[in-house]
Amino acid sequence: NYNTYTTDALRVWYDGISNTEDGNSSTATTWYDLSGNKNNSSNFIGNSVWKNNGLQLNGVVPFVGNINDEYTLSMVVKPNHTGVNPYLLYGENFPSIYLDSNDDYAFVFEGQGLKEKVTPKTILSTEKPSLVTVTYKENTLSVYINAALVATLNTDTKPTSIATAYLGGNNASNNLSGTIYSFMLYDKALSMEEIRSNYIIDATRFNMK
Repeated sequence: NYNTYTTDALRVWYDGISNTEDGNSSTATTWYDLSGNKNNSSNFIGNSVWKNNGLQLNGVVPFVGNINDEYTLSMVVKPNHTGVNPYLLYGENFPSIYLDSNDDYAFVFEGQGLKEKVTPKTILSTEKPSLVTVTYKENTLSVYINAALVATLNTDTKPTSIATAYLGGNNASNNLSGTIYSFMLYDKALSMEEIRSNYIIDATRFNMK
């Protein structure tokens, strides 16, 4: 039951199992925003297809949202680890996230005053989905993989509102090969307890264990 996710301050919510207003459709051309804020993603770029409760990417997914002085980005994703520096998330004025193809597809932030590889090196699984969660509050970015804290990064550059951003690439040559199962954007930094609670639900719904 996805109603048990943390929904306080939830601005955008795309879900691969419930990808339309009425449930699931393998032919949907719009990814319905379950948050109720009407930030539906449409006009997919490329030939991505719905498969196994997620969007198997062959292109990028544009979305519109705003971020404030604190936020959480949360994505369930399974990359194939092919291509040059593919982006999980790309946008201006907040940290884009890409995978370094010259270093085993390790996890890298770029933007909001940063260009920094997550240390210790974090490599996402290609065998099963992973939950990537990034929180920002009081100049601190915290990075979690499957609800485990893997890095803390400091930046003095505050995020600003975004217009269009992209899931799964930068709409150029650095697009992700893989599947996105879920994406959430919050107007607050989730607590460890909230991140863990969301992960428990995702792990069951998207067969992450």
